[in-house]
Amino acid sequence: MLFLKEQEVRELLPMGQAVESMRSMFAELRAGTAQNQPRRRMYLPTASVLHSMAGACGKYYGTKIYSTNARVRTAEFLLWLLDAETAKPLALMEANWLGQIRTGAASAYATDLLAVKSADRMGVIGAGFQARSQVEAIAAVRSLREVRVWSRQESNRARFADDIQKSLGIACVMASSAEEAVAGMPIVTTATWAKDPVLESSWIAPGAVVNAMGSNNPERRELPAELIARAGRIVVDSIEVAKIESGDLLLAWGAEDFRKLKGIGHVKALQLLTVMEVARRVVGQQAGEEPLLNRAELIAAYLQPVAAGLEVEKFWVLCLNRKNRLIKRVEISSGSAHAAHAHPREVFRVAVREAASAIACAHNHPSGDPAPSAPDMQVTRLLREAARAVDILLIDHVILGRTGADPIGRGFFSFREAGLM
Repeated sequence: MLFLKEQEVRELLPMGQAVESMRSMFAELRAGTAQNQPRRRMYLPTASVLHSMAGACGKYYGTKIYSTNARVRTAEFLLWLLDAETAKPLALMEANWLGQIRTGAASAYATDLLAVKSADRMGVIGAGFQARSQVEAIAAVRSLREVRVWSRQESNRARFADDIQKSLGIACVMASSAEEAVAGMPIVTTATWAKDPVLESSWIAPGAVVNAMGSNNPERRELPAELIARAGRIVVDSIEVAKIESGDLLLAWGAEDFRKLKGIGHVKALQLLTVMEVARRVVGQQAGEEPLLNRAELIAAYLQPVAAGLEVEKFWVLCLNRKNRLIKRVEISSGSAHAAHAHPREVFRVAVREAASAIACAHNHPSGDPAPSAPDMQVTRLLREAARAVDILLIDHVILGRTGADPIGRGFFSFREAGLM
């Protein structure tokens, strides 16, 4: 089996070739001859996270796995490539650069399709490793003459500008603000780990292409709702993945964001939120095969888009079949900002009515902190006892919060994982 180190990957896959590979791969996905498995995450109490995703096309399939720890700021990436006919491993490669190249190439492919041919200037917010590969990739499809960059630390801006000028031969200007970096630019890239928007809609010129690639977390976003509303076209590399982890889209429609739009008051904002909730439910019903919900992270991933932006607590019962796939999602109660009371009688009445073999329960904490309260503990104890009495399996009770407000960075709490089931 071949083993490739980072430098070898970088030498063997030039950016121009990667862009053409993305062009081919998206055509394969569109034709249904390739597969893409969304990212999955396993969270540890130590703040370490194991991430995995997979794909297949033609003679090959493989999986990318990587580990991160926000406390010590580490990230390690590997990709395992296998033969589709024999399932034999062909190569194992370090995949830090590979991920940067692929992400940059996907942005370049989109930019080549969407940006005007004369676009020759680019604004960048963020000066990390992903930002650098974004510029290299865009330069493969457009003749860039100027790049402007802004990041919070001046030293990072200086290092980034020097690298772009020396390695790519493109004039790179250190902007004094995020607005200066992107204002009037035909191509804009955001590559940050921001929790909240890093630019304003008014800064973006009409017809500009904005590549927002920093967030793969449903609780983080780089773009404001106003810009999403202005967009003539919204393009994602995977609709299935976007429904799970695109914070830029999932968080775009909170009541506060709506009220920032001219002519939208409190009542109209609530009406629009109602429309969006109906749309979310319709989309969920059209998603194809019902989701597997046998683990806490799957339950959280399924419900986070539903719970995002809610200002009151809600309690849901997920009725499952014998294979732990969803039969029906039922909202049992909607309460205040601090409580949504659910009686086991109501929970299991729904389960019996839907002929469920198992159920999972979940509720949200609008504060964002998923730590259980004393009433949460009491409800879980009663649910556990009732499940035994009616002989219906209780998979878990999950509390939904926000990653940024969770002290351990998970964004949810599982009673089963905590040993309380």
